[in-house]
Amino acid sequence: MANETINGLRVTVTIKGSVSGTEGTRQDVDITYDRTFTDGTGTNQVGAMFYDATRAIAQAGEDMDLTGSSSYTDFKGIALDLNSVAVFYLENLDTDTGDSVTITRPAAAGMTGMQAASDVTTVQPGGLYLWIAPIDKAVVTGTTADLVNLAATDASGSNVKILIAGDNT
Repeated sequence: MANETINGLRVTVTIKGSVSGTEGTRQDVDITYDRTFTDGTGTNQVGAMFYDATRAIAQAGEDMDLTGSSSYTDFKGIALDLNSVAVFYLENLDTDTGDSVTITRPAAAGMTGMQAASDVTTVQPGGLYLWIAPIDKAVVTGTTADLVNLAATDASGSNVKILIAGDNT
C-alpha cells in the first residue's frame, strides 16, 4: 500500500439515551468518542487502509494476513502490508439468528495487541466490533505476528463490512 495518502480517517461513536425511574428520577447518557487520523506513522496517524463493504466469510474461516497478502488489497490492488493496526472495524451484515462471525487471534503467528493468543470475539448478527488504538497500536510482524482469523458460525457463511487502518511497512 505504497504511494498513497490517507486524507483523513475519522471515527465517531455517539451513544445517547435516557432512563426514567418510576419515582421521577432520570439518568441521561450522552457519550461521544471522536478521533481523527491523518497520514503518517505516529500518534493519531495511519499510512494505509483496507476496506471491503461486503466481504463473504465462510464457516471454515480465513486467516487475514496483514503483511503482503494478495487477497487483501487496497482500492488500487496493492496488497495489505502493515506493521501496526490502529483501527479494526468489523460489522456483521447478516441479521438472521445464529449468523455470528468470530474474530480470533491465532495462537501461532497472531497479531499482538488487539487480543490475547487464542482469544475469540463473537460479533452477533447485526452487531459490530470496533477496536481503536491511536497511540499504542497493535504490532504486526511478518510471518510471526501478522494473522487475524475470521469465521462464520453458520454453515451458509456470513457477510461483513471490514476496515483496517494502520502503519504500512
